Amino acid sequence: MFEGNGPYYETINDSSNLNEGIDVVYVGNVLGGPSSGASGTIKKIYARKALVDMGSIIGTWNIPYCFLSCVAA
Repeated sequence: MFEGNGPYYETINDSSNLNEGIDVVYVGNVLGGPSSGASGTIKKIYARKALVDMGSIIGTWNIPYCFLSCVAA
């Protein structure tokens, strides 16, 4: 892995360890989507994606699990 001072986020592959209300970070880089590093709270869990509320400015997005990372406690 990389050694550095920046944060390291491990992406989520499925919903087995997620619940509604958990804080997550968006680690994707999709044109027209939220900015990378934006954090939010899971509102609803689906089979392959989660509905994430990222605040009033960014909004609420359906994001695939491969673009999400759990926030370190």
